[in-house]
Amino acid sequence: MTRESPDFTNLKLGETRLSAELEGRSEFQQATRAMLTQARRQVVILSWDLEPWLYNQQEIIQSLRSRIVQEQHLRVRVLIQHVNPSTLLNHRLLHMARTLSTYITIRKTDETRTEPLAESFLGADHVGYLHRPMFDLESGLMNFHDPRRTRELWRYFDDTWAQGAAHLELRSMRL
Repeated sequence: MTRESPDFTNLKLGETRLSAELEGRSEFQQATRAMLTQARRQVVILSWDLEPWLYNQQEIIQSLRSRIVQEQHLRVRVLIQHVNPSTLLNHRLLHMARTLSTYITIRKTDETRTEPLAESFLGADHVGYLHRPMFDLESGLMNFHDPRRTRELWRYFDDTWAQGAAHLELRSMRL
């Protein structure tokens, strides 16, 4: 039996209570665009290395940029586990973070952390999330309205964010 892809056009942040599996880059890209285009207050991203296949895609960056322009109260916090200069060179999200620094803040996780972060997720407005339990897998879950689970992920993000810090390479890398 084949699994049907979710209908990303009908997902409403804060309304659609569908918990759905995501498989592959294309589904994650579509779900990310759908969630970012609806965020109004805050977006958090926990990422291993700003996955270029996801956060360096023109459509996703344009969706986020447009949303920030429309919703000037929107704030984005990005937390990266691994900084690889060759991967981050010319990264669209980093470039946008420099030009829209009032709205986007990027930090690196604490280097003294005993266990590395294995997961990756995006949270929006404390109600919706896209979650990959293992950052190197292209499968996971999404839900556009699950405040309880989103709060759990957000709490984890906030705790990890508080231990992290700005990273020199992230601020000074030439684009």
